[in-house]
Amino acid sequence: MALENLLTWGEKYGVNIPDGLKFQHDEKKGFYCIATKDVTNPTIEIPQTLIISGKLSRDVFADIETNDENNNSWLKLLFAKLKFDNKATYLSTEEGNDKNEPLNLKFKPYIDALPKIVDSPYLWTPNELKLLKGTNLYNSLFGKLHTIFKEWYNLINKMNERESSNFQVDFTLVEGELKIYDNWSNIDFHNNYHEFYNKIILETVEQRPKCWYSFSSFLWSHLIFISRAFPEYVIDNTRSPSNVVLLPIIDLMNHDYNAKVQWSSTNGGFTYNYIGGTIAENKELFNNYGAKGNEELLTGYGFVLEDNMYDLVLLKIKPPLKVISDILQNEPNLELPTLDDYTTFAFEQDFTKGKDHDEEDDHNDISSYKDGIIYVVNPNVNKDYLEPLWNIFTYLSKKKFEKMTDLRPRLEGLQSLRNALEHKLEGLEDTQETNLSEQICFVNPYRRYCATIYREGQIRILKRGILDLRNEEKNVIHEKKRFLLNFGKITKHDFDFTERELPQLLQDREDEEEMVFDSTFELLVLWVLLKVLNKSFIPKHEWVGDQYKVFLSEEDKCLSPEEGKEIYRSFLAIRGIRR
Repeated sequence: MALENLLTWGEKYGVNIPDGLKFQHDEKKGFYCIATKDVTNPTIEIPQTLIISGKLSRDVFADIETNDENNNSWLKLLFAKLKFDNKATYLSTEEGNDKNEPLNLKFKPYIDALPKIVDSPYLWTPNELKLLKGTNLYNSLFGKLHTIFKEWYNLINKMNERESSNFQVDFTLVEGELKIYDNWSNIDFHNNYHEFYNKIILETVEQRPKCWYSFSSFLWSHLIFISRAFPEYVIDNTRSPSNVVLLPIIDLMNHDYNAKVQWSSTNGGFTYNYIGGTIAENKELFNNYGAKGNEELLTGYGFVLEDNMYDLVLLKIKPPLKVISDILQNEPNLELPTLDDYTTFAFEQDFTKGKDHDEEDDHNDISSYKDGIIYVVNPNVNKDYLEPLWNIFTYLSKKKFEKMTDLRPRLEGLQSLRNALEHKLEGLEDTQETNLSEQICFVNPYRRYCATIYREGQIRILKRGILDLRNEEKNVIHEKKRFLLNFGKITKHDFDFTERELPQLLQDREDEEEMVFDSTFELLVLWVLLKVLNKSFIPKHEWVGDQYKVFLSEEDKCLSPEEGKEIYRSFLAIRGIRR
């Protein structure tokens, strides 16, 4: 019934759906669009009067300052008002057919057809969230929830500062939520999330907010927007690229990243055009949200795709801002992505992003990296997908006297990157085993499925990344083996070390237990320390002593000579050797 009312409403306002297309609904798929006969490159048009944009919120909240920076926030608050406020909401400037028609009445068929719950983890129960432990999504969820809370909190404060002639609000109704925000840092989300869930999230799930301007109302609206919104500059290229709009009926279509679509605007309206040829009878017509991994799909839309070629792992590193500043000034070829680099849309047209938008400014602004640098790991899209990460780890590994192309920092950077991926993988696999052993109960089967597909995708990508790094390390070592020194080469050429220095050192031990070295690296450290103290490098190994001196140089300020000797003494003491 809701779908029928929505389509009738759309037809009344001039929505153009071509013959041969039909919107349907079933319990498994939800809403979708299907071809009732062969249709070639169909077009669906939404008139300007049905587009829910910031123009409406700027009008309704005209008494309160709004601008492009908080355009989306006020629009979400307006949509919460249309959904949950029993009182009529009018535009202050009446135009055309909208004259004297309340907005909540005008858009009621659309609002009634929207889902009461989006399957985003923001609304999952505490037990269901346990299924995500150890993942990026779980680790970032409470921080993102705080960001949404802060967005709402700022709106409430602004409303409290300025009385509006268009509506009255009773701020005592949201005192409890305001106190929760003020006490946010003291909330133990990981061990006591159920209290927060029962006080806040459950109101959104059960659709029983205290008022239209409560956080639970705003959260529902926020989830509707992140799961259904479109960029506003498609219909108005003078608007900020961050501004969004809602497009009734168009947003009923499901996502397929292979669908070839084109979005455009005519007379201020929105036009969807399928450009992939003919849709056969009984086949579904899809929209395309862009190249999105399962983490973004699950968080924003409440679903995942099996075998998603755009699935990815996000790896955040957080160097000191001073280091980032040095990179921006001295290493212009080193990639430092911002979040905007990972924002994708389905269309390929070169829409103007607004007069004041300058992508270069984002990358040169150090404040863009205050929360760290986020890199994408996705082996399916680019064969050199690990190169930017390898480069940044190389930079962080190199000494002041070294270059980015030097072999030592390249290898250390590669090993550090591999360690980071292995650490991340270990966390995912450990929590997966814990979840299996605990047999978490009382969870929605579909949400369990989504959590499983998402986690398995993360594990698969990390394992592939680790394997590719190991292969790369083998290739580098094989290619540069004549420049590398290992313990095998030392024993082959440095007879004095193996026949005199090392045996003599071992004789000075305080105990008689058998000595076991954990790795050849320890033997290499021992060799360097002995050769430095004895000044006994053979000619072909003198470069090692020279590098050691540079390492201790005052310019590099890594270690003083005394600290070097202390390392030597400490190492031998650990091994039970007197010196």
